[in-house]
Amino acid sequence: MQDSSEREGTRVLNHLTQASEAILKTHGVIGNTLPAAVVASANESKPVHLAPDVVSAVIEQCGKTELIRQQMTANPIPYESPHHSLNISIDDVGVKRQRDQRPASVPETPTARKYAYQTVVHIENQLGSYRLNALGLTTMLTMLLAFFTPQ
Repeated sequence: MQDSSEREGTRVLNHLTQASEAILKTHGVIGNTLPAAVVASANESKPVHLAPDVVSAVIEQCGKTELIRQQMTANPIPYESPHHSLNISIDDVGVKRQRDQRPASVPETPTARKYAYQTVVHIENQLGSYRLNALGLTTMLTMLLAFFTPQ
């Protein structure tokens, strides 16, 4: 069962990697280099902020003390519209590998522990929340860039 799961997981990962590379190639990404037009358009994009009256209404409804509401109102950083935002967080995760059998007579030592490292990405936008998991940051960023590139 474990071999079957690992084999299927490898097939899925290989397919996603090939699809990612194909998508990026159609958009002119060669190796790790973005086309100049993509870089220029990314630099021209402007965030969409919430209107001041919307922010004021939300601050009044939050139920905090008057001092906290004043501090929130005085916040120099504008509040972004959640309908036009894409939030991405990337975590490198190391977990202890488990053995098939756990012999009771062999004590574990810190040097005997083996770890498996994965990169996990959490993505949130107005359409929903997504989680991606891959082996290594480079693979994950390739998939992330490919699948969130406007078509």
